[in-house]
Formats: sequence, C-alpha cells, structure tokens
Amino acid sequence: MAGSVVLIRGINVGAHHRVRMAELVAACEAASLGRPRAYLQSGNLVFDAPAAGVPAPGGAGAEDPAAGGGGSGDAAAVGTDRADAVAGILAARFGVTARCLTVGAGRLAAALRSVPEDADPDEKLTHLVFWDPPGGDGDVARFAAGREELLAVAEEGAFGGDRLVLEPDHAVVLYRESSRNSKLGLPRLERALGVEGTARNLRTTRVLAEWCGGRADGT
Repeated sequence: MAGSVVLIRGINVGAHHRVRMAELVAACEAASLGRPRAYLQSGNLVFDAPAAGVPAPGGAGAEDPAAGGGGSGDAAAVGTDRADAVAGILAARFGVTARCLTVGAGRLAAALRSVPEDADPDEKLTHLVFWDPPGGDGDVARFAAGREELLAVAEEGAFGGDRLVLEPDHAVVLYRESSRNSKLGLPRLERALGVEGTARNLRTTRVLAEWCGGRADGT
C-alpha cells in the first residue's frame, strides 16, 4: 500500500523549535494517527495510508491521496486532516507552531521525475520545494504571474547559475554551489508565488519516496 509523508517545516533547526522525533512519533500513535516512521530530525513523518483516526468527511473508506493520480475531494481532506493533526500535536505537546504538509507517494514520484537528468551528482545541491497548489482564482493568477517572472529571471542568469523547475505544486531548485546564499531560496519563491512551502534535498526526497512504497527515481 502506498504511504504518504507529513513534512514539518522549521523544527530542530539550530536551538529553535526543538522536537524529539521519537516523542512526536509516540504522540501521533497516542492520538490514533497510526505509528509513523521518522526520517532524520528535520521533520519527516512517513505514514501508511490512509491515516488511522483521521477520516475524510465522506467516511473512513475514502481514497487516500498518497496513491497519486488526482484522487477525490475526500481523499485530499485525509491528507489535510493528517497534517493539521500533526500541527495540533506539535502545538499542544511541544509548544511549537509549525507548518505541516502532507505529500503522497504519487506526488513524490512526480516531483522526482521532474528533476533534470543533468542535476549535480551531489544530491544535497538539488532541492525540492513542496506547497499546497493555489486554490482561488486570485491565488492562481498570482502564482502564474510569479512563475512567469521567476522563470524569465532565471533564464537571464540573474540567479548566479542556479536553475529552477516550477510546477503547480512543487519546485526543483538546482544550486550551483550552495542554497545558503542563493537568491533562489525558499523566501524568494514564497514571495513571488504567494505560497508557503517546505524544502527537502534530493537525497531526502528519494528516501521518503522509497519509504512510501515508491522508487528513488520516481518511476
């Protein structure tokens, strides 16, 4: 069965928002979310799908979005509720406010397939940024305008050799040297596109895809 991952933004970075992942896993299990597997300390919880105890509005039998391919409205709600539930646990148990986003196996695979074949062999230099696709007409229009602008600027070489692939629900950023001082960091993408995202490097994304039942290359 395909799984899905809840990506948590901004925990265990330096001395801020410290969360023991083993305790978070136990708290999720106690809240009837199932027992996820935690990968690294940066906020990756891999769940079997569908998430126990987080039914979609249409009932427990709703299709899980992790299986990929569109899915139903109820299926989307399963992932949203799971992420919201984890965010609630972080706030109540750990006093941490963090954005959480559910990404299913199908979506992970699609993102991996969008990575250019000539990406740097150093997987830490390629980052995948995930966000919820824009919903309302205004958000869609802002995203489209921001996407066009970012791609045009990237084409002009204004990002110092860093490259960009932009899709409706994710980006692939190929850094030439490092993400730390790049003009193509997460804040720039969020401002231009009107989204809130979270980034993982290519190595981490491949591991998460495998843990969700897929392949590291997205095929």
